[in-house]
Amino acid sequence: EVERFCDAEIQELVRLVQEDENDYAKMRITKLLEPVINKCYRKCEAGICNVEDFFMAAVILLHEYIYSYVKKGDADFCYLLKKRLVGLNAKLRDERNVFHHGMGQYMARIRRFVNEFEGIYGVPPSKEAISEELGLSMVSVEHCLWVIRANEAVSLDGPVSKDADRYASDKDHLCLKDTIPDPNTEMDYVESHRRELIIEEVKRLPMPERMIVLLKFGFFGEALSREKICERLRISRSRYEKGLANAYDILYLTLSEFRDAG
Repeated sequence: EVERFCDAEIQELVRLVQEDENDYAKMRITKLLEPVINKCYRKCEAGICNVEDFFMAAVILLHEYIYSYVKKGDADFCYLLKKRLVGLNAKLRDERNVFHHGMGQYMARIRRFVNEFEGIYGVPPSKEAISEELGLSMVSVEHCLWVIRANEAVSLDGPVSKDADRYASDKDHLCLKDTIPDPNTEMDYVESHRRELIIEEVKRLPMPERMIVLLKFGFFGEALSREKICERLRISRSRYEKGLANAYDILYLTLSEFRDAG
């Protein structure tokens, strides 16, 4: 589970605790990590899993465990774990501040350029055009666009609050529901209603099944292949196939036409 869902920071934490010379302490820490990781991941299931916030939640929960062991009188074990967490937490906090400051500025600039471009030409700019205009690398552009679309996907229904994203205004958030065509004809109404049902069902999927479906069927714009989805979500092919099968089981009625299509 750790290797499947966690990024380098969590794996580094696991590596540190596994290197402890005291077998008893190592056993205790290992037993401690598993429920903490599982609990953190369940907290992320309600939305799109952010590995950075996931790690921060793990640190917070580990501190809660530390204090619970202090009350039990296991001071040596608590000191060992806390000593290692302090360094990791400080390192991550510094990186976190740099990350959010830089990416926030990038996303704000990209949103402004996209809005201006669409206002003039009526179509969104390509990633290459964004990169050239703003002087950003393709990696930064792709990452920012991914974060922006992921934020949009969270707001699948209803109005978006002004503080939903501190780098964007309400009009910048295009809900998936807003892409449903106006029911000017009976056929449009049927198609619109069917899409609404699909979206409502997709919102109820657990992670990572939800992201697999969103990416596979192009809810963010372009439908991705299995290889790209596995790379984006950092999951194996077997996990992808299992997740897709689980999603199909849950969404059997509403996604039957999607399954037949591919």
